[in-house]
Amino acid sequence: GIIWIGSFSSGLNSFDPKSNTFKRFVNDPSNPNSLTDNRVYSIVEDREGILWIGTYGGGLNRLDKKTGKITAYKHDEKNISSISSNSVWTIAEDNEGKLWLGTFGGGVNIFDRMKQTFTSFKNDPKDSSSLGDDNIIRVFKDSKNNMWFGTTKGLCRYYRDSKEFKTYREKDGLANDFVYGILEDNNGNLWLSTNN
Repeated sequence: GIIWIGSFSSGLNSFDPKSNTFKRFVNDPSNPNSLTDNRVYSIVEDREGILWIGTYGGGLNRLDKKTGKITAYKHDEKNISSISSNSVWTIAEDNEGKLWLGTFGGGVNIFDRMKQTFTSFKNDPKDSSSLGDDNIIRVFKDSKNNMWFGTTKGLCRYYRDSKEFKTYREKDGLANDFVYGILEDNNGNLWLSTNN
């Protein structure tokens, strides 16, 4: 029953409706276990009750709700298994419990919590089966466990078997290439919000 609120400059807030109280999590440069950035773009509670926070410039944060301790996952140029960008805009959990992260500028990352590693996918202009754009606004898992990505250059779908992407753009019928939101109706149709 706790409500979690991400703000653009005041960190992460939790509201307890029973006690009518707020608790705030903010960046404290002297505390390595604090929120890494006060600009919170996404919040997801996974199947184990762990809270994952995507920040604008501080990477991915994991919050232990019992202790209030935050573990940070940031980009490390020397480690190819680290997250590809510190700007995490959107998070979704798939049926296998893997976290899919949409970053702004770093493409898509899959976080394997057991191995504590990230696998990233980025756009390759020479490969039409690669991710269509590295700026990911929305990650969405549909009812069949397919992963979809709203980007600044269309809608992308990931095919697990081939590890390839298919991108849909205005030329394919989209009203606009800048896809903000993705929802699925009871018939399996996807509904998209765009700049047009």
